[in-house]
Amino acid sequence: PMAAPQAAVLIGTWERDGGREHTVVLTPGPAGSFLEFRPAEPTKRRIPIDFDGNTWVVNGFHLDTEGSSSEVLLWRNPGTGAERRWERQRFGNAAVDDGKLISSTRAVGGVAHTNREDVDEHRCAARAATP
Repeated sequence: PMAAPQAAVLIGTWERDGGREHTVVLTPGPAGSFLEFRPAEPTKRRIPIDFDGNTWVVNGFHLDTEGSSSEVLLWRNPGTGAERRWERQRFGNAAVDDGKLISSTRAVGGVAHTNREDVDEHRCAARAATP
């Protein structure tokens, strides 16, 4: 289980229930960076992922930190009782540094550096975004 959810843990490509893929990215914005859920299907809308002070929330689903790890995320909708499971996808061309996969945190830092931004893991999703 994850003790404290960090933004970097969510970054990457995931397969969710039903075999559908999506990517979570750090998106720069005028009021600061935020996390965004991007379905692989180009016709589907992008959805911001917010931090509500206790956990991450996407489209009404709250991250269950007790049932999640950095490789599998369990999401629960408290209003409907529905559950979603995301499994991290690894690809053969993943970035490697000295024979080890580059950590999510370093990858997020690299994206932020490229965009000339500072990454604040707890603040980056504090604002709502319009997809």
